[in-house]
Amino acid sequence: MTLLRGFEDNEYWPEYGTFLVRDSVPHETVRPRVDPLLAEYAVDSQPCGSVARGGDGWLDGTATDRHHAVRLELHDGPPGPDAGDWAEVVETPMVSGGAVGLTMVTGGPGRDPFRLGGPGLYRVRFARRLADEGDEYRLQFWPVDAPPEPPRWVKRSAALVEKGNPGWREALGSPAMDLHAVVYAAASESSASTEDIVAWAVEHRRSASWLDEPSPDDLSEIAGQLGVAAPVTRGDLLPLLVAAGLLAAEGDPPRYRVTTPPRPAWEALRLPAERVKTMRHQDARSRYCAAASDLVALVLWAGRAAPRSPSAGSPTGSAPHPPSCATSSGTPCPSGCSSRWNRRTPRTSRWPWWSGRASRGGRRRHRRCRSRPRCPAVTSGPGDRGRPRRADHPAARHPGGVGAPGSDATATAAGRCTAARGRGRVRRPADRLAGRRAGRPRPVAGGPGQPGTADPGRHRADRRRPDRPRTPRR
Repeated sequence: MTLLRGFEDNEYWPEYGTFLVRDSVPHETVRPRVDPLLAEYAVDSQPCGSVARGGDGWLDGTATDRHHAVRLELHDGPPGPDAGDWAEVVETPMVSGGAVGLTMVTGGPGRDPFRLGGPGLYRVRFARRLADEGDEYRLQFWPVDAPPEPPRWVKRSAALVEKGNPGWREALGSPAMDLHAVVYAAASESSASTEDIVAWAVEHRRSASWLDEPSPDDLSEIAGQLGVAAPVTRGDLLPLLVAAGLLAAEGDPPRYRVTTPPRPAWEALRLPAERVKTMRHQDARSRYCAAASDLVALVLWAGRAAPRSPSAGSPTGSAPHPPSCATSSGTPCPSGCSSRWNRRTPRTSRWPWWSGRASRGGRRRHRRCRSRPRCPAVTSGPGDRGRPRRADHPAARHPGGVGAPGSDATATAAGRCTAARGRGRVRRPADRLAGRRAGRPRPVAGGPGQPGTADPGRHRADRRRPDRPRTPRR
């Protein structure tokens, strides 16, 4: 396919080992809606996966903290297969607002925006080539239609399941494992003598008597389990590492080399069960964390991420709701619609919480009826609270609403809906506060318990409890 435009940056410096591309346009831009779990950092999985991952407005990949050469390309269709001498190649979908840019983990949107076109779904071929003075990256973008194909890993430079953590650093401590790393670095060919180890230490800002310094940790218990003398100096750690199976000694004087893979610490030592459990968990995490991150990206794009048009109706296939209606989790709406009751949302108050005058409870409200125009589906129930309604309101004929068979709610001639609330209390909206204070039912119609007209005998001065004397105002 045709190459439309390109962009190069030969001094890109990532941080935290993460190559990162983000959208350069505001996220509020109209774009295809995908699964919310495809948002950046929405899933607690390892960043980058084994090679790279893409999502809603972002793409990350493995990198090292130094300068790299990066090239971004836009094609009008899928480019031809060109794995070539690239060490790692992966193709993944990505949702973009129309422009992307290179950035860092602690940075904001992408800098130096690279224009892709309009908002939509794109596919990216992420390729990486290892080099001594900085790796080379090439990202090829092209637009695709929904639903997207899942990610595809074309080429890898290492196995998907990584080397595990045998637990020796937790068992022996950092000083012993630092000596193990020095032996690995000093054995340039196959093995290293004690003189080679000291020479490498001096070259890297350690003293010539580094091996004669006292051992920082007390490893006498572990040495007894391995059958060697307790180490006193750093040089005495070498026989301990040989007995643990981390090093192999050859000849006399001995030359040391690193053994791979080493024996797990929980198999060579007698450790507490809880400590062994922790080591096994860390070993499994280091082995399968990158593979699990790849599987999460594959599942999200393959099974749950079919983009939907922003103007489409309800994802369940039902009729779209009014703009003021929003679904949420909770109890199903008694009217039969797909909305949900919002449980005990906090009530707003102009008083601070420490004043003692702030409201203590929430109000059960129907999210579809929070703003005008109110949803005609529900007029009675926990979310209505007796709001004014006309007698000929469409809700009076709604199944399960006011006026339905078996409903306790009625539409009065005054234009107000009254309904049976919880705990057997029935009250008018005007007497709602009084009924709550008195703790007893309030009549909904005039006369002592007789339906018909409103009760004119109720006055605010008569709403206080009769057994409580009135306190004179000072």
